[in-house]
Amino acid sequence: MKRKTAVSAFAQRKIVKVDDVVLSSQTVSEVASEVVSEAASPDSLEIVDSELEDTEEITGLEYEVEEVTDIPVREVSVDNRPPVTISSFQPVLNENIFEYEHSTIYGLVSGETLVLAGAYTLRVHKGCVCVAGSVIHASDEAFTIYAPNKIGGGSCALPRIECVQVRDLSRSSSSSPEELVDSISRTGESRMDRFRAVIKIGSLSSTTKFQNMRRIGNIAPPFKNLWSLSTTNSEKKSYESIYQIPANEAPPLVFSPPKSWTQACEVVGNYSPAETASDITASVTLVAGTKNSGKSAISRVLTNGLLYDLDAVAYLDLDPGQTLFSPPGEISLHVVSKPLLSNQSFTYSSTTEGDYKLIQSHHLGNLSPKDNPSYYLAMIAALFKIYKESLLRASPMMPLVINTPGWTRGLGLDLLIEITKLVVPSHIIFLGTSEAYDEVLPMVESAANSQSNVKVNGVRVLTPEPFFTNSNPNLASVTPVSSSDLRTLKIMHYLHADFDFSRKLSAVPPYQVRYGSLDYLPLGSGAISGVGIMGSEGIDANDVALALTGTVVGLLAVDLSDNNSFPTTLVSSALQDDANEDADNEYELNDEAGATDVNSINLPWILPEDIPMILDARTSRCLGQAVVHSINSTTRTITLMTPVAETDLAQVVTNKREALVLIRGRLPVPLWELWDRDADGCDAGKYLSRVKEVGAGAGNWRIRRNVMRRGYA
Repeated sequence: MKRKTAVSAFAQRKIVKVDDVVLSSQTVSEVASEVVSEAASPDSLEIVDSELEDTEEITGLEYEVEEVTDIPVREVSVDNRPPVTISSFQPVLNENIFEYEHSTIYGLVSGETLVLAGAYTLRVHKGCVCVAGSVIHASDEAFTIYAPNKIGGGSCALPRIECVQVRDLSRSSSSSPEELVDSISRTGESRMDRFRAVIKIGSLSSTTKFQNMRRIGNIAPPFKNLWSLSTTNSEKKSYESIYQIPANEAPPLVFSPPKSWTQACEVVGNYSPAETASDITASVTLVAGTKNSGKSAISRVLTNGLLYDLDAVAYLDLDPGQTLFSPPGEISLHVVSKPLLSNQSFTYSSTTEGDYKLIQSHHLGNLSPKDNPSYYLAMIAALFKIYKESLLRASPMMPLVINTPGWTRGLGLDLLIEITKLVVPSHIIFLGTSEAYDEVLPMVESAANSQSNVKVNGVRVLTPEPFFTNSNPNLASVTPVSSSDLRTLKIMHYLHADFDFSRKLSAVPPYQVRYGSLDYLPLGSGAISGVGIMGSEGIDANDVALALTGTVVGLLAVDLSDNNSFPTTLVSSALQDDANEDADNEYELNDEAGATDVNSINLPWILPEDIPMILDARTSRCLGQAVVHSINSTTRTITLMTPVAETDLAQVVTNKREALVLIRGRLPVPLWELWDRDADGCDAGKYLSRVKEVGAGAGNWRIRRNVMRRGYA
């Protein structure tokens, strides 16, 4: 039975059914506006109430009412919690925020904070703001910040812009934004006088570099939303402001250095040569701790804080799995002269010139030093020697920040102790759990103070609170970005020069470099002098080409001035399709070596026992990394896909004092660089197959790290 009735604003509690979904415990007046706004038409709203009279007061639209019995009722919980505040800045259009087509101007008062997601430029026109520990005064300089909100299924830390008040304003040079000049002239008042700081946020949407960066999803679908924004004007603006979010949504992770971090950085910044632990005139800060404690973040904050009073800071990156500037698998020494405002490492690049200048790097060939601990320590010693003998000699007050891996157990702890002995830090910043404070920190501190060149006052140990830990309330409902996703992004951004994802790596014109030996092409004649594979014991010489194709190799320049820096014996590796079946001939790299048939000389393979000689950090340096596309035995060339500049490669291969060597380790190639998901058949991937292999050796071997010894389960 159906009858006509109306919805009264004073109706008692009813049972409301919308599109066969029954709701209760709400008054009609509470749900009517919500239901009507969501329903396709008023006819989709039915009020079910057996207590209604036939003659209800008609106050509005009429609805069909159906008497229904024994209907299951679903209770609706109303979230009355207030929204979560992300930015303390409260926007009032044309009062403290001025929107333009490709930019936004904000007027901030002291203490106000602003959080932005996306990619943008930051210029301070008046006052000062603090970002990631860097105090930025008003000037003509604009800083580029990359702040993606999501990577895969994980949340990124967004930098917080805070308006701060400083006593010394001599560094500030205020200037009105061009967009506000016309507004001021028409109204006759200065809008800038009302604010402690005025900043201009500029969009990168129109820049070619960012347009190419956004195309990463065309190559790697998991990252298609890397630069996506919730706003509808993302085509014009590459950023969005985040003021508040509903209480039932997971808040974004916002990074602002804790007070204990800034206090620790102030201690390092207020050093004097008389207080340093060793005979070095500048501070040497070793940042150590457990995984996911914030070591990389506090290293950036410390670097930014030191740059406030200094022109440059030396940065020694010792974590091959989570590098900041260089690609994964390397350790490097850089000189930083501009604040590190972006929180994601894949947005930084290593260059021989510029604000993040590469001094030298070494190729470890692995994401962890566990397989080559002796090489690892030797490389660190060589880089620290360059800092002492080169950088400090040129700039005696240049401090050094050292970021270490988060491996603090077993061999990892032994390596950390050895690193501490090598560098003899003036300060140790340690982040980690209470267990690590009790067990690891005392051993590291003791190692530093045990060195003979340590002064009486010893090493200053600082223990600020860890930030990126499960105990942090900011991470209670946040899924962190996986380390593998960050590494994949870092590798892809490195391989694509200038972050250009407008085409796949395989579509970029590669380099073709000749390879040879003294018999065919003498060292320094423009050829690759040797190829090697770490851990290649047991690999047949005929399989070397197969083992190199489609893999990541390090491009090493080996100094030939030392007679012991390059092996005297190589193995000529025959390609599988070579006509000469007996090409496994050893040939000597000396003048007395007899002439060998050119057609029988193939890849100059460095024997496994000679790899340490090539990796000797005293006589070699890493130019970068490359993917081996193919090897041509007819033209005796190796085709390389690499972002290394042609001039850098040419300088080595034509230099008779250096030899170019390719070394393969265990670095992965992102699947998306090899696989074309839009192609069919054999064109889908040069090194991949859609056919599933069966039998022994067909599957991947996985290392189980959760197997305990008997009695430890």
